[in-house]
Amino acid sequence: MSVDAGIRLERLRSLFSRPLEMREKTGRSASFCSDLLNGRKSFGEKLARDLEEELKLPRGWFDQTDQAAQKPELDEEAELLEAFRALNGDPIARAKVLAYAAGVSSSAASKLGESPVAEASLKAVNQ
Repeated sequence: MSVDAGIRLERLRSLFSRPLEMREKTGRSASFCSDLLNGRKSFGEKLARDLEEELKLPRGWFDQTDQAAQKPELDEEAELLEAFRALNGDPIARAKVLAYAAGVSSSAASKLGESPVAEASLKAVNQ
């Protein structure tokens, strides 16, 4: 394994601890993700750039050796929560966000609102 591939693999493992996690975010097969994370698949330049694009990472992110580089935010739930909070007074937009969140995951939807209105909207969306 080349030095670059080793760095890329280390960075990939900082994002995903399990193949199924990677599969959910990239849409690639579970066997591909497992082989890549376990070093059985070559992690070359083209694959690194493709994954950066798929994961919306800056170009070259997998090649960075800076230990201080932070793990990028890949969490849609956090984005949904921020969007929901920005929709403070718009019940129609809030309902759309809740409907989308319910489709993404029930845990994301349950985190979106702590008010009775949000909870009622969530129940209506899930029925």
